[in-house]
Amino acid sequence: DVPVYSLKMFFDGFPWDRFKYIDYLKIDAQGSDLKILKSAGSYLRERVVYVTAEGDGNMYIGASECSNKNIISYMETQGFTRIHHPNTTDPTFVNKKYIEESKKIYIKQA
Repeated sequence: DVPVYSLKMFFDGFPWDRFKYIDYLKIDAQGSDLKILKSAGSYLRERVVYVTAEGDGNMYIGASECSNKNIISYMETQGFTRIHHPNTTDPTFVNKKYIEESKKIYIKQA
């Protein structure tokens, strides 16, 4: 067992007075990516431009819900569109709210 903090808890303490939005959120959490995305509350749709997450739940015990299909479906409910970005290999999404801002942001999946 390890202590766990939701993404919402992280964002609740984020200095939003200094930063209008998050450019890029990359998640690689061994089958927990979808749970992490869902834990963000409204912050994803309100404050994040790009997201890349891995739908590899079939590789981990108890994580079968974390599939590309389920991640895509969830991200669409949050106002994101899936894109095929030349610098990413995992499913990547752009927030429709930040389309103009996204044109000025460089992302790369490491």
